[in-house]
Amino acid sequence: MSNIHYNNWLKYASNKLLLAGINNYRLEAEILLSKVTNNTRNKLILLKDKKLTYKQYNKLMQLIFRRINREPLAYILGYHEFWSLKIYVSYNTMIPRADTECLVEYILNLSPNKKMLVLDLGTGSGIISLVLAKEKPKWIITAVDYYIKTLNIAKYNAIKLKLYNIKFILSNWFNNIKFCNYNIIVSNPPYLKISDWYNAQPELYFEPKTAFLAGYDGLMYLRLICYQSKKFLAYNGWLILEHDYQQGSFIRNTLKKIGFKNVGTGYDYNNHERFSFGQLL
Repeated sequence: MSNIHYNNWLKYASNKLLLAGINNYRLEAEILLSKVTNNTRNKLILLKDKKLTYKQYNKLMQLIFRRINREPLAYILGYHEFWSLKIYVSYNTMIPRADTECLVEYILNLSPNKKMLVLDLGTGSGIISLVLAKEKPKWIITAVDYYIKTLNIAKYNAIKLKLYNIKFILSNWFNNIKFCNYNIIVSNPPYLKISDWYNAQPELYFEPKTAFLAGYDGLMYLRLICYQSKKFLAYNGWLILEHDYQQGSFIRNTLKKIGFKNVGTGYDYNNHERFSFGQLL
């Protein structure tokens, strides 16, 4: 048994995280302590005078070192929570952002009582497909990714969550897609410019660069999906694309130019333009 109490370690870790520039320093310290001691955060209050074992202390010091070096908390924990789902993530997948929930909510409200065939391009951890499959068990989801290691993580998450209305296809966007009558095509593709990458928060450098970068203007994949999706959508079908807050006007103009109707843009939790959509009529 070490001489370090839970509460003393929390104070130490919170200070270290604060000095490293991490905003939610106390919360993250509590999460790390919860993980290592296998206690809930609420229970830590009751156990504040309990001493760490040497094994726990050494493990905590390893984890706090990783976080101080700005490794994302989700990679340290091995999981991420999104829409009340706990999913596995690794260095082969980007970490889902909370603002993507706004896109998911829009899709769920498109046609709440109708069976849908959905194509999720660049599924990553599978999070969009997983939420849609969970909320709409009658929908049939096809999740696509170009990287086999990434696709295997999405498959693993679906199995762990017992979601069986998703099928997975290894494909470079539409290249291996044979079916051509999807009611919804959705994608959160890479959309950062190279200059955005080098100005990003340090945590981003731990995530796969291929999940973010999209050429000199950040529009390479958004442009491709807009133009190719028409061949794969059913009549009345919807295309919904997540994008950077400065890219909405480009997506709207492109969709109108190639014949989509009911074109519009949705907003994220910070009231920034976050996803755009259009209907094939």
